[in-house]
Amino acid sequence: MGMISVRLNVEDTRIIKAYAKEKNMTISELVRDKVLERIQDEIDLKLHHASRAAHHKQSKAITFDDMMNELDSE
Repeated sequence: MGMISVRLNVEDTRIIKAYAKEKNMTISELVRDKVLERIQDEIDLKLHHASRAAHHKQSKAITFDDMMNELDSE
């Protein structure tokens, strides 16, 4: 298991300890969960932007009314 050290000022340390205690978590659990959550959020956001860009580049979107007309003609 790896270990990462982080330097914090006194106030940040107090806040983190109090939050972890309130959530009934160890500081390690809190920091690990929040860091991994942040990384996942950034990955999701990049994928979202890439997907939107690809969609706009090759959009085959139609209006709801056009879709209904196509379905009615089948």
